[in-house]
Order: sequence, then structure tokens, then C-alpha cells
Amino acid sequence: NHHSFSIFPPDDLLNDEERPCHNVELKVDCIFEANLNRIGLKQFIEVSEWSVAVENITLNDCPKSILCGGKSVGKSTLLRYLINKCLQKWSGVLVLDFDPGQCEFTIGGCISAVLVEDPVFGPNYTHLKQPLRSVFLGEIDVTKCPENYIEGCKSLIHFARENYSNIPWLINTMGFTKGFGVKLICDIIKNVKPTHVIEIESKKRNLNFPMRLDPGFVHSQNFGNCATPLDYKFFIVGSGAEEKGNNSPKARGMSPAEARNLVILAYFSEVLSPEMLSLTQATPYMINMDQINLKITNKYNFTKAQLCATMNGNLVALCIMNEGDKFPHCPGFGIVRGIDYHTSTIYLITPMPRDVLKQINCLVKGNICLPESLHFSQVNEAVGPIPFLAHTSGKPTSRFAKRDFRKLPVS
Repeated sequence: NHHSFSIFPPDDLLNDEERPCHNVELKVDCIFEANLNRIGLKQFIEVSEWSVAVENITLNDCPKSILCGGKSVGKSTLLRYLINKCLQKWSGVLVLDFDPGQCEFTIGGCISAVLVEDPVFGPNYTHLKQPLRSVFLGEIDVTKCPENYIEGCKSLIHFARENYSNIPWLINTMGFTKGFGVKLICDIIKNVKPTHVIEIESKKRNLNFPMRLDPGFVHSQNFGNCATPLDYKFFIVGSGAEEKGNNSPKARGMSPAEARNLVILAYFSEVLSPEMLSLTQATPYMINMDQINLKITNKYNFTKAQLCATMNGNLVALCIMNEGDKFPHCPGFGIVRGIDYHTSTIYLITPMPRDVLKQINCLVKGNICLPESLHFSQVNEAVGPIPFLAHTSGKPTSRFAKRDFRKLPVS
């Protein structure tokens, strides 16, 4: 109902009695398929260079490894692979996720530090976790908040160094490989001072960094704080996402926007009990708006009434702001179900545990929105006008805005 991408086995496969494991598949409601490309899905392919990097990483007592590469080259897959390999030696791995567009364990728009103690096998929406520390940027495009992104990354590195220096780190980065993206990745490398940097090299040159991120190149860049020469082991590895089969038109995978929406849906599904069909059936928490801070992730000042109007019916970050903190900690998210201005009450839906929710003292609205389907799903259960929806003329000016990118002609 909420997603066009098929994440469950096709009925025709489940009902195919000729399949070797048909009876078992029917009982467990899943399929056992050796060739996922055949049914239009990408499959895991272990690239030979990966095992060399893993063997080198596990020789260290507390390695700090940075993963980098362009868009759609398989950084998330390699991250999960490295997590699982590290958990064979260590009881826990600290993941510093510096990719706000495709967060591995949280809703998009965040950078976070997450302790992983169990293997991960599926896409991100199957293993969401409560972060140890999280900074809500409110954007998936860091060019709109570069200072906050850089300072947020530094604050998480400082937090990790103060509290988790005795376990291995895996640092996930963005697929931003040109211009300002080179500055960002070099700045992260200089601040982390890693033991290893693993760069996934694409067969498509336009997806790669202009130069390989070896210690000499990174140290030569005139930004970031690093007085002493960098000394880390540098690995260039291939992309499993570009191996034969995964690069076929049929195995398209999900778009980044689809994946972000699925994460939001998976996160709030924890609110629902088996008999519920919609989030509108969940009992909301009541919050006195006079006892909580309301903020928006931009530099403009708004009245409280304007802030409330902006948050109503929207996704908000639930934050803990302590005195002296430059960035509030964001342990989770909620949906403002409604606001009663007469009683100054905010009605909030969230799966966050009550003991953590008691510490929340700030609601922050960013540029991360709810999937449109969550609003449209009210159509079948509401009587009369539906909140946050309006009948429009159907003309172009009344349709949902879509980001449309076109390449400029090269002269």
C-alpha cells in the first residue's frame, strides 16, 4: 500500500509447485533463489579484493577503517560485509555513519555513532538501531549545511574517541566524489586518523574521486587539521554492485528516495499492534508545548505559532539538548499527529521507549518529510475532510514538487 517496489516474494513464485523447495517456501512465506537477478533483484557478490582488506584489518587490535567511493558502487554492502567479518573477532563494532542520504541504522538526515553487536544481513530498513549518539542535520544534501555537517562529524569522532577507543571502528561516507566532496572526505580522514582506508573503484570513471585517496594525496590537501603525515593502509577494491548480473536493467534495486521512505515506514511500524492498519489508530503521547523547545534546522527565526504550524502533521526529530551542547543528541523520531492550541498540547506518535522519551526536551523539524502514502492512507478510514490533504484542480501548480536534475550541455 505504501511502496511500489516489491520487497516480498512474487505470488507466482510462491505458488509455483514445480519449484524444488515449494512446500518449505509456502510455509515460511519466502523464496530460496540462487539467481536473484533472474527475478529482478540485485544479489550479494563477494569481490576477491575484499578478503585481502578484511585480513589486514583484523590483524589490528582496534582498527579504524574508512569506506569511501562514488554513488551506487556498493558501499553499504561492503559496510555490512565488514561488520559481519569484524564480529567474528570482536564482540562489537562501532559504526560512524557519515552518510545522511543513505543512513544504515537511522532515518535519513542524520549522522550517527551506532554500536553493532549482531550480524546484519538485509537492507538498512531491516536492522534499524538506537544510536549511541546522533546529530540531526535535517538535510540529505550536505551542500545545504556544510558547516553543521563538518562540525557534526567532528563531534561524533570526539565522542567515539572518548568512549569507544577500545573497539574497532567502521566509518561510512557519502558518494560525493567531486569538488566539495573531496574536501569533505579528506577532512574526515584527517580527523579520524584511520588505520585503513578502503576505496571502492567504479568501472565508470565519473563516479570515482579525481585522485586516489592515498595518504600522500590526502595530506597534500590544504584543509583539515593534520600537522603530522598520515599513516594508513590504503586499499582499492572492486564494486560488487557492478559485477555481471547486478548491472543488468532488470536488477534495478531501489532508488535512494525509495530506500529512505522504507526506512521511515519500518521505523514507525514498531508503533502498530497486529490489529492496527494505520498509524492514525495508534494512541499518541501528549506533550505540553510550553515545556519543550521547538526548532527548525535553518538560520531563520520563527514565532512559536509558525513553528507549530510547520511541525503539525510532519516528521520531527526528538532531541535531547543539554547546556553547552553545540548539537543536540537525536535518539529518535516522531510524527506530530495534531496540535490543540487551546490547551497547548502536542499529540506525538513515536516508537521511542518511554525511559528515553522522558529525556526529550526539543523537537526539531528538518527537510525530511513523511512518505506521501502515509497521508493518502487516511482516505479509506476517515469520514469527512481528511487532515493535511486538500482537493486540487489537478493542474501542474497543484501537484507535488519533484526534484528534477538535468545535465547542462558541455560547450
